[in-house]
Amino acid sequence: MKHPDASPGRTSTVFHVKHRRRLLAGALLSVALFGTACANIQRPEGWAAPADVDGDVLVQTSTGQVSLVDPASGSIAWSFPNEDKRDHAFYATPIVDGDAAYLADYAGRIARVSVTDASEAWAVDLGAHVVATPILDGDTLYVATADGRIVLIDAATGTVGETLRTSDRRIWGSPAFQGGTLYIGDLDNGTTVAIDATSGDVVWEQEISGPSAADLLLDGDLLIVGAFDQHLHALEVANGGQERWAFPGDGWFLARPLVSDGIVYAATMNGVVYAIDRATGAEVWSFVAGEDAEFRAAPVIAAGHLIAIARDGRVFALDLQSGDVAWQQDATLEGNVNANPTVVDSDIYLVTSRHELVRVDASSNGAFQTVPLAAAGQ
Repeated sequence: MKHPDASPGRTSTVFHVKHRRRLLAGALLSVALFGTACANIQRPEGWAAPADVDGDVLVQTSTGQVSLVDPASGSIAWSFPNEDKRDHAFYATPIVDGDAAYLADYAGRIARVSVTDASEAWAVDLGAHVVATPILDGDTLYVATADGRIVLIDAATGTVGETLRTSDRRIWGSPAFQGGTLYIGDLDNGTTVAIDATSGDVVWEQEISGPSAADLLLDGDLLIVGAFDQHLHALEVANGGQERWAFPGDGWFLARPLVSDGIVYAATMNGVVYAIDRATGAEVWSFVAGEDAEFRAAPVIAAGHLIAIARDGRVFALDLQSGDVAWQQDATLEGNVNANPTVVDSDIYLVTSRHELVRVDASSNGAFQTVPLAAAGQ
């Protein structure tokens, strides 16, 4: 892309500035979420969200190992892998479908295990990093790799099928899926793409003004994309991805947004929560969490309130209509909260970068408990 005023045969300075900003955004994100030391980047800890399994919680309890935990007692029914534990973190949230759980680690190993006893049905190695949570549609698992591929896996047999799409654009945010179409963001070029989930053909692509590492949210006819340009973008999926609105925030939108009753709730890495009119993109209200607050975890609704969880463990319950604070809890945690929370009834389950499992009771003004983990039978 050249600036309209650029001379023929000359590369626009605007292109270089834009490209450098995108590269800088990716580098800064790595530092912000992985840590400043190279060792931390090389051995990431993961931000996989807990998954509900009939009241139990499937969660990463140590780097490279997930466990099925009874949150009432802390008893661990099983861990996977239970031998020869890998040092590859889980960023992708476990996908639970009946008795099967699909697990994707950072090194690109995808496995199907039984939620009853962790017996492994199959495992494949894609040979590429995986950060985004895969999409399960029927018998097909769509896996987005960090090097820009979309790989199809037969969910029943583990057979790796065709690579649906190949691109040089890194994928960190989880894609969205609806009606046979996959929607994909990218960390490099700021382009959101809709592709046919059968053929891989591009249905449409839309360039927004910043790259994205956020999970995409599809709500009916709108695709909501958070980006590094400090905007939340609403794209019309049935209209070629045309941008309906772009909401200007105060910082990066890395947390997956939430839509409820015509309002989009979104939070930034600068510690501000916004309520936005879904139809128009106009601000309804905003809440400033205070000094040093950063939101990477997605906001959720529990016990009638919007729950926003800062990386440092502060939990805010906000009135859905006004944004007023109903209650606040300042949890003392060893690690940061980068993973999305999971809501089970009025309980909210959090997991930290140090693999602490925390239960927050939204019906009791945020009373919280760090769940003590113990092997089965203890």
